[in-house]
Amino acid sequence: MEKANYCLCSEELLAEFRERADKPDFWLSLWEKTNLEKFLHKYTKGKLGVVHKKIFCKYLAYDSYIIEGGCGRGQLVYALKELGYKIIGVEFSFNLVKRIREIENDLKIIVGDVRTIPFKESSCGAFISFGVIEHYSSIEQKDILLEIKKVLKPQGLLFLSVPHFSPLFKRLAKKSFKIIPEKEASSSERFYQYYYSKKGIINRIEECGFTPLHFYYDGGVYGAKRSFPLFQKIYNSSKFFRFIVHILDRTIIPQPFLSYFAHMIFIVAKSV
Repeated sequence: MEKANYCLCSEELLAEFRERADKPDFWLSLWEKTNLEKFLHKYTKGKLGVVHKKIFCKYLAYDSYIIEGGCGRGQLVYALKELGYKIIGVEFSFNLVKRIREIENDLKIIVGDVRTIPFKESSCGAFISFGVIEHYSSIEQKDILLEIKKVLKPQGLLFLSVPHFSPLFKRLAKKSFKIIPEKEASSSERFYQYYYSKKGIINRIEECGFTPLHFYYDGGVYGAKRSFPLFQKIYNSSKFFRFIVHILDRTIIPQPFLSYFAHMIFIVAKSV
C-alpha cells in the first residue's frame, strides 16, 4: 500500500490519502495473498479481541439476527457464529465471498453493498460496521447510516468503528498538515479514509437517528506511532521496546488515557 499523506478538513475531521478503498477490487487485492483457510481457523473457537469482547459481551443478544456490513474476510462472522450468535455477513467483493464459501460453506456471508443493504426493514437487532464508512464521502456515509437504521428493529443497536482523530494526533495535524475542504478530499482519486474525533462521529451518527451509548478505544501502539515521531523512531529501532509496548497495549492501558492517542474509536449506539 502507498505511503499515507494527510490533510486537515476541520477540527473534527482528518483525511488520509493513499489510494481509493471504496471499490471491491481494492480489498480483494489487499487480501489475495492471505491463506484464508489458516486465517479463519484462528476464529473457530470464537476468538475475539479484547475490545470486541467488552463490546459484544455487554450488548449483543442471542435471540435476534445480527448483520455485519463490510465483513471482509469473515473472521468476525465466524467468531460470533462459534459463540452462538445468529449473524450474517455482507461483503461487496464477489470473488472474496466466493473464496470464503469454498473454505467455510456454512458461514452465512452474502454479496451486497452497505449503501443498499439487501435486508427487509426492521429485520435485525444489531448491525456491525467496523472500518467501513470512513472510506466514503459524507453524503455516502449518511446514506449508509440511514440504510442501517432502516434494517434495524426499533431500539436496535449499531456497533461502529472508525479511525480516531485523537487529541494528540490533532495537535500534530494542526502543525504539520495542510487544510483542505471535506468535499474536495473525498473526490480525490487518492482519497483513502477519514479520521473522526469523538465529537465528529457523534454528530455524524446523531444526524442519522442514532444515540451513542458507549465508546471504547483501541490501537494504542499504532496511534502512538502516528502521533509521536520519537515513539515511532524508538519503536523501529528496538525489539525489546516493541515487545513491552504491545504487552501494555493489550493489557493495562486504561481507557481514559488511551482516548488521547488510540488509533480506533468504537461506538455502541441505539436507533431512536
